[in-house]
Amino acid sequence: MKAFYLPILSAILLGGSIRVPPITPVTPTDPDFNYADDFDYLVIPPFKIGEEQTIYYAASFSKANSYTITFNGKYSFSANNYTYLATSTFLGKGYKDTVTFSHPFDISGDTIEVEVIILQGRVQIYREIFETALPDTTSIATSTIQNYRFQTKDCIMLYEHGNEIIYTYELYSFTYVNTLYALNNGFVFDPSKLRITYKSPRNVDFKSSAGTIYLSNYKGLFSDLPHSNGLISIPINTNINARTGAITFSFKNTYYVHPVTLKMSSEAKEGYIKTGKFYFPREFAQYGENFYFTYYLGYVGCAKNPMSISYRFAPGNNIFDLCGLGTYCVNSNGATPNFEIGATTTHD
Repeated sequence: MKAFYLPILSAILLGGSIRVPPITPVTPTDPDFNYADDFDYLVIPPFKIGEEQTIYYAASFSKANSYTITFNGKYSFSANNYTYLATSTFLGKGYKDTVTFSHPFDISGDTIEVEVIILQGRVQIYREIFETALPDTTSIATSTIQNYRFQTKDCIMLYEHGNEIIYTYELYSFTYVNTLYALNNGFVFDPSKLRITYKSPRNVDFKSSAGTIYLSNYKGLFSDLPHSNGLISIPINTNINARTGAITFSFKNTYYVHPVTLKMSSEAKEGYIKTGKFYFPREFAQYGENFYFTYYLGYVGCAKNPMSISYRFAPGNNIFDLCGLGTYCVNSNGATPNFEIGATTTHD
């Protein structure tokens, strides 16, 4: 059972963010609420230097009133002092919200104590200390994916009313990895075909940093795309279906392709058409060396794992795979394609 305190405790205000949600009472029948003068749920991901921090919560009370929830943090070097992080204010008997903030200190390798204070009007009715876990620095990569699944360490603090505090994980399932296929003696990869299903603690939204696909300017065949030191960088968007947890990818910028040569360009040119896929020029098929391209995101999820998923492609052998997770043969049936749809062999 959580403890309740009447004296008002002060927090050191060193900057942060204040959120004042609309003053609208919630519906009393909301299934997330217990109205037990407590958090119905509270999710605190690990703090990671340089990244925005979000805390997820629902809190409900036996009496309708104005409530202020303040989050303060205590770092290992700050003795007994707490640093102000964020505040949320609402009117009614319960509210579901998130508070987002950036912390100003280098906290690498430290767990953080989070002090939570709730005021009913001006009277403090609740104070509790929660301890965060260390972030999971494991990269979601070829070597760490097992049976098309990646599970983070138990580093996300979860409290639910009536239960003990636990530390839980996020789960990524690679539900579709075939992003590359043959097209009338050419090859194409479609970033939307890499699909990952995301499962998280309750009420946690998927977040990620900006993503990039990296590939080499192989034999100079991609000279019409921006490149540096022989490397091409393709910015990508990360999209998630909130209902299913399905993560998909798409190009952030617009690209163009010549329908005969399959050469790519980052700028509109005569004879080129807009495309949402990446095409390899037809002469690319004559080379037999292994070719690699990589999806890279600085972090994903609230555990903030880096993600680096690489593909190996041997065009002369018509073989590609997800670097050891699987091997797939790709062959064109030789028919003249309806461009962008094409004659393809699919592999489920």
